[in-house]
Amino acid sequence: MNWKRAKTLFIFVFILVNISLIIIYIDKVNKSHISESDSDNKVNFKQEEITIPNNLQSVKGVKMQLITARTKDFTDYAKNKKGVESDANGDIAKSDLDHHISVSKDSFTNLKNYIKDNVYKGDSYAMSDVTDDKVILEQTYNAFPIMNNNKAQLTFDLNKHKQATK
Repeated sequence: MNWKRAKTLFIFVFILVNISLIIIYIDKVNKSHISESDSDNKVNFKQEEITIPNNLQSVKGVKMQLITARTKDFTDYAKNKKGVESDANGDIAKSDLDHHISVSKDSFTNLKNYIKDNVYKGDSYAMSDVTDDKVILEQTYNAFPIMNNNKAQLTFDLNKHKQATK
């Protein structure tokens, strides 16, 4: 075996491997750069089917802490109130309304008045979601909605005449 040719072959292969590794490294570095142009960061709300209300209040300068609370146990309340039942855990109370409350897409005045008069701290609930068969209100704190708070929701089922029944 000719060691001079073997040595030349090893050097040639070593240089080729180094060149290919450098090319791979440069390619990965170029792909990892994030372009921070404004056009890339914009969200197309229509395409994402996101609707933003027109009357958003400003949160500039508002400082809040995390709000925690304990879930009310409605077991005793359901036993003492006629027509009210609670689930197995006692954290949800269900009741049928004494009379139907008319609700339309534009007017929730009757429902809001009922909530203010018949629900504990009823004026601290704000409209969250309205569908053809449900109206959902969520509890607020200082006029800000409490996010991800399914325990403090009021859900009214609507019949075919757009009247709240439960």
